[in-house]
Amino acid sequence: MPQNKLVSILIPVYNREKAIITAVECAINQTYPNLEVVCVDNASTDNTWTVLQELKQKYPKIIIARNETNLGPVKNWFRALELSSGDYIKFLWSDDEMTADCIEKLAAGFERNIAFAYSITTVHNVDENTNQNYYHLGKTDFYPSGFFVQATFSDDYSTPVSPGCALFSRKAVTNNLKLTFENDMNLNFPRYGSGNDLYLFLQSTEDYPEIYFVNEPLSIFNNGNDSLSGVNKLDTYYAFVRAMFLNDNKEKYPQEYKKYLTMLKFNDIKEYRQISKQYKFRIDYKVMYKTIIDRLKSKLNQVK
Repeated sequence: MPQNKLVSILIPVYNREKAIITAVECAINQTYPNLEVVCVDNASTDNTWTVLQELKQKYPKIIIARNETNLGPVKNWFRALELSSGDYIKFLWSDDEMTADCIEKLAAGFERNIAFAYSITTVHNVDENTNQNYYHLGKTDFYPSGFFVQATFSDDYSTPVSPGCALFSRKAVTNNLKLTFENDMNLNFPRYGSGNDLYLFLQSTEDYPEIYFVNEPLSIFNNGNDSLSGVNKLDTYYAFVRAMFLNDNKEKYPQEYKKYLTMLKFNDIKEYRQISKQYKFRIDYKVMYKTIIDRLKSKLNQVK
């Protein structure tokens, strides 16, 4: 990607008066030369807005805004997007970090027509002070978009759900970031943003032939007691979006569709079974037997 293309780093923030400084400064200090940093305070109740104003004095080029009322996280993502003007979009969650060369290395993938670029991510467990790397796909290279989808539903790979580790074209975000999804389970997608983020990845693969993967840990997710991922059981949201995407693309990914929906149907989690009820599919009996056996083992362990 030519380095005259503008990259917008969007930092939606709520009650992060301490962490926001690190997030802004790691965005400001990127080696990629053409950046804008957009921070939107979602009506924080701590000193986040004061800290942002101080950062604005220190770094006049950053864009800061404050919502009069709390919009919820996903609407705040859209608010940050509205205030930005970059050709490419990087979400940076306000308690996370990235290496100084993160944007530069991800942007290299946009020399071709790709959906997005992403890297290995280091998850830092704050309470235990431990690190673990996730989202391995292979060597640094371009991959067919369909391979990314298949990897998402494979036990052999881990692929991202959060866009915090990726760089997207503006068109991909505009077309595929959704506020909510119709459902009969009272799943409040705007409240958590879980599922919305995964859908952005999956649906973007339908618009572009390739994705780009960097086999280096360029993003750092800080997982603690006050992080959304650490305090909420959100697997049902992701299961719903995975099932919905596969149902919409079952002719393209028939094996993944049959296997995943079978797992949901015979899972021990009632919400998973409820998701599977709305789809008609051929049961994968190998998956069914394995899921039932795992379920029985889990019940036996509970008895012990």
